[in-house]
Amino acid sequence: MRKFRYRLAALMRFQESSVQPLRQALQEAEHRLESDCAALRAAETEVVSCERALPSLVGNQALYLSALNFIRELRLRCRQLEHVVEDSEALRGRAMADLSEAQARLRQLEKHKDRQHESWRAEAQRGEYREQDDAWLQRRVAGGLA
Repeated sequence: MRKFRYRLAALMRFQESSVQPLRQALQEAEHRLESDCAALRAAETEVVSCERALPSLVGNQALYLSALNFIRELRLRCRQLEHVVEDSEALRGRAMADLSEAQARLRQLEKHKDRQHESWRAEAQRGEYREQDDAWLQRRVAGGLA
């Protein structure tokens, strides 16, 4: 019996090889998002701590105004970091979509291969049955003539 050979095996190997870099890109995007979120949390914590220290500076007007300016700059930094986090989330979303799409293409090829293999197996089985039927008929004809 001949062996099953999938004609789209090269395409399947290519799809399999394209999934791993996409997984790595997703992992990198998730790490970037985590670090950006941590930076944002740290900046927000710094704003809160500076705001808590602000009432103790009321006696020194120059230091108090300087602290207000510093808090304003920290809030601006937080807004910038919020945009960075949004960009990181969008990057992670694109990476997830790309990976999902590649995995869907791979699953589609695997299903196609399974269907082709089943079809090949059924055809091989029909061929074996045909050979057995022919052998039985030959024996029957040879037995009937003798």
